[in-house]
Amino acid sequence: MMKRKYFHNLTRISTFIDCVQSTQVCGNCEASGQRFVEAPLRACSRCIASGKQCVSLFIPIWTADCEENNKQAMVKLLEMKEKGTNSAALQLLVPLPEATHVAKCLKGSFANWFQFKAGERFNLSNLRVLCNDPDPPLRRRMRDVTTLSAIRNRDRVSVPDLLIINRESVRGVLREAKLTVQTLIPEPFRLYKGNARGVLSHPTGLCIAPEGKLLICDHSKSRLFQGRLHYPVNVSELSSNLKNPNGVAFLNGVAYVADTGNNRVAFLIQKPGVLFRPNNMKVDDLKQRLEERGIQSRNLNKKDLVKRINEWIKNEQRRNNIDVNNLSSLPLNVTNITPLALCGCGNDLMFLSDLQSNTIKQVTIENNGAILKGTIVTVVSLEQGALPYGISVSGNKLYIADSRDKGGLIQFDLSNGNSNVVVENLSTECQRIHSVAVTTGGDVVFTDRDAKKIKKFCNGTVTEIAGSGSDLSQEGSSKSASFLQPTAICTEGNTMYVCDTAVGRVCVISPTSSLSSYLEQNDVICKTFGIHLRGMPPEVVNITQALDKLRGVSSWLNSWERQTRESLRSHRSSSRTSGHCLLQEHK
Repeated sequence: MMKRKYFHNLTRISTFIDCVQSTQVCGNCEASGQRFVEAPLRACSRCIASGKQCVSLFIPIWTADCEENNKQAMVKLLEMKEKGTNSAALQLLVPLPEATHVAKCLKGSFANWFQFKAGERFNLSNLRVLCNDPDPPLRRRMRDVTTLSAIRNRDRVSVPDLLIINRESVRGVLREAKLTVQTLIPEPFRLYKGNARGVLSHPTGLCIAPEGKLLICDHSKSRLFQGRLHYPVNVSELSSNLKNPNGVAFLNGVAYVADTGNNRVAFLIQKPGVLFRPNNMKVDDLKQRLEERGIQSRNLNKKDLVKRINEWIKNEQRRNNIDVNNLSSLPLNVTNITPLALCGCGNDLMFLSDLQSNTIKQVTIENNGAILKGTIVTVVSLEQGALPYGISVSGNKLYIADSRDKGGLIQFDLSNGNSNVVVENLSTECQRIHSVAVTTGGDVVFTDRDAKKIKKFCNGTVTEIAGSGSDLSQEGSSKSASFLQPTAICTEGNTMYVCDTAVGRVCVISPTSSLSSYLEQNDVICKTFGIHLRGMPPEVVNITQALDKLRGVSSWLNSWERQTRESLRSHRSSSRTSGHCLLQEHK
């Protein structure tokens, strides 16, 4: 329509072509009031002839798929526009990812990784777990509303598969299931060398580490493993220098292992920067560190300062028989301990259960820049024959899982030293406890090894979380899934990880609410842009409704990012605070 106005005679055609070829407005056009070369931005002949301002609605949009180079270009354009550094020609341009590819990217993200939102881990494979649920009615309902193709994600670019899993009927089954129990190790659905059957033999301890990693110790293989929460989970061996380990904890970039067979606490540095890195230190800092250790540093250049502090570091490590590149024994102020379980509390504090002395001990970690050391103080004395396979701390409460017949879940108040058994073994509430952990919400969760169930203790009441109690090991919804020998347990927000030791299995127990919400947001994107299944009518929305819907999705995603950042910051802050307070109490 605009071109008909521009090109109503040969003179105007000739003038317009001259502008385009020279990439700037020619003299004739400029004299008539034209300011742009681009056709959609030029005034029409009728307005110029009448001397009126030509007003047109023009929305310049660049849309493309979400290929990485396109994504980076879009981000760059937005940054330049915000700063006002882009050219006048690009000032009005709005980069907009193609809607179908945005939805596909969201699906691909949670198909490739176990996402984490509101304390819950979720993945596309959760849907496949429910499609194979041991409960026939639930299994049938999930199979009625989805397809194997959609949940297997073999065709990553399939729009119908994307739309099928987004449907409200799928989310309804997720809300009905409430929780899913899924096997992480070994991978049940794919042949994957990094996570095949037999990679673990008898896992007896596990803990969550930063950046979506899970640390697992195997009692029979006497090894420490790491599982990266990609899908499938990638399992790698960190160390074999162990003997029948039972527990593991992660504090401030370091993995600590209860190396029961070697009667020691072992450690393995997992992150750079835990100890001194002289080459990265400033001159003033190097001098200060040397002077603190009584080493002369005057009139030395950086090269000599680095050399001297490196010599001190090597001497310290050699004297304590520590190899920081491999798993080593943590030097302690006491000997003759047999650690059974570990629990981190802050950056420099943890608790361990000692099988030899029937006690729970507090370990304060000291870091002098060259080595790590531990100072032990006895906190709780247990009865003779106690089997404290699990310990966990929440605020000023220490929870101990004592597996002997006369044991149970013990609650110890760190502020006044009072303790009592809040759940007894061989009772209607618990047959035999093995391990314990605390969720972000403050719920105390524990494994009932003999009942083959996961249970929760809250406000004096015990309720079942997961496990049918049958003599099997299978995944599914919370009530239909089963464990053969649930032992170690750890938490990440409201998500739980459990070792099913007898069958060499590690599984994750997570609520389905975040997964349902994630699918709902993707469904909104598809419906807003009219993406629909063949034979189904598209949802009709006006521009105002579309903007409101997309603002809601944007707010949801921004809130997720903000919550994640705040969670990481508060975790680091609370870790430092809780460790300091407990240390002061015991001093």
